[in-house]
Amino acid sequence: MDLRTRMLRPHLTLMLVVIILGHSWLADGVNIRLVNGNSFCSGRVEVYYNGEWGTVCDDDWDINDAAVVCRQIGCGRALSAHDGWRFGQGSDPIHLDNVGCFGFESSITDCHHNGFGTHNCGHGEDAGVTCTDVLPSPTLTLISSHSTVSPGESVQFKCTLIQPNYKYLYFHLYKNGLLIKIQTAMSSATFTLTVDASDQDQYSCDYSYKSISTTSSRSSTVGITIVNLLQPNISFSAPDGGSHWGPQGLEVTSGYSFLIICSTQPQYPGGSFHLEFSESNITSISQPAVNHSATFFFHEADYDHQGNYSCVYEVTVSSRTFRSSTTELLAITVKASLAPFIGSGVGIGLLLILVPILIFIIWRCKRQKQQKDVKVVYKQRGRNTYDTAAHGRNEMDEDEEDYENADIFQHNEHSDDSGEDYINVDVKVDKKAKAKADNVYTGPNNCGKTFAGNEMEEDEDEDYENVCMSEKVRADMHASAEKCWVDGEFDDEEIYANME
Repeated sequence: MDLRTRMLRPHLTLMLVVIILGHSWLADGVNIRLVNGNSFCSGRVEVYYNGEWGTVCDDDWDINDAAVVCRQIGCGRALSAHDGWRFGQGSDPIHLDNVGCFGFESSITDCHHNGFGTHNCGHGEDAGVTCTDVLPSPTLTLISSHSTVSPGESVQFKCTLIQPNYKYLYFHLYKNGLLIKIQTAMSSATFTLTVDASDQDQYSCDYSYKSISTTSSRSSTVGITIVNLLQPNISFSAPDGGSHWGPQGLEVTSGYSFLIICSTQPQYPGGSFHLEFSESNITSISQPAVNHSATFFFHEADYDHQGNYSCVYEVTVSSRTFRSSTTELLAITVKASLAPFIGSGVGIGLLLILVPILIFIIWRCKRQKQQKDVKVVYKQRGRNTYDTAAHGRNEMDEDEEDYENADIFQHNEHSDDSGEDYINVDVKVDKKAKAKADNVYTGPNNCGKTFAGNEMEEDEDEDYENVCMSEKVRADMHASAEKCWVDGEFDDEEIYANME
């Protein structure tokens, strides 16, 4: 140790004593101590007054005076009150004489005495006491505003003696019976803790004097609650299936519904979840927790819903509201729906397929209708031809009857020229029948109608040949249209012969 340190050491010691004493004055400015005892709780009584320590005279000194001193100094009950110089003679002034206490006073200066400095004693009459070493228990109080805190907050405990003490003490703070802190003070000590999740427990304190190993009994316990909310979970669901994982993360199709679910592990009943947004016009929405989860439903995804989502759990414990840490961000990108484009493409494709089909169906229906009309026409023409031929045969039968009647008539009235008339009539009837047979030629062009339009006279043979030629030409022209007509073609001469 160098010279400078040796010179400063007394001054530092004196400053420490002054500081300690400055924090331990009674209301009346008096401090007390026991000197030269075999323990902290026994010795010569000395009182500090007006800047110096002084002794107490043993006049009228008894066990009640000793009880007040033992309690004031922080020891146990008083065992004895000593007179004379049992613990040696003091050299300082005598401050008190004729002290008389009842035993319930908190300080020796509260007892009756002659006044400071008034005495008729010498140091051979310095009074002393012996107290038990069982120190009274301190009290522990939580001076923080709340006993329920979250990790990272600070709490303060104060360990205080029941009665003021004027000795230098060691105060100890315990958590669940384990010593965690020591602090030096006189009458009380304040402990400050920055808590974490492991600091939720019961706390107590005690104290001891520096000069002895005796320690007080423990104080009553004080508990604190640490609300350490776990980080909640965030999840995504798309009931309509309008989502997929893309290059930028989760992608939701515009117009589809989706769900964001916030959940947490069971810790406290109730509470609520806050769904927070970033990069969105909506900042936050809240829902109460049901079975430790909440579901946020979005009916139709819109571009306003695009952004980063996170969940926060909030709960009230002991009249305080606590919030959990934020979940990991859930990034959602809203993409345009492809349904309109797909629908348009499908519609155009179907239209391209249906239009040719409709055109083909219309064309086919028209063709079938035309074919049907042609068949009806040919069938009607065949029916008309049959009716015309039948009508011709009836006329021929009538002509034969007329022929017979004419024959009889000519025979009766013109017997002279009956032969000639018969021949003429026969020729006319025969030619008329032949002309009718020629005009009743059946065919696709309704040849049953009269071709010449006049009765056959001198050119009957020529007209007959023309009619036959015309009918054959027409039959050849319609041979490709109606096979039955070609197959049913017959010789005009044969028809004439049959009709004749």
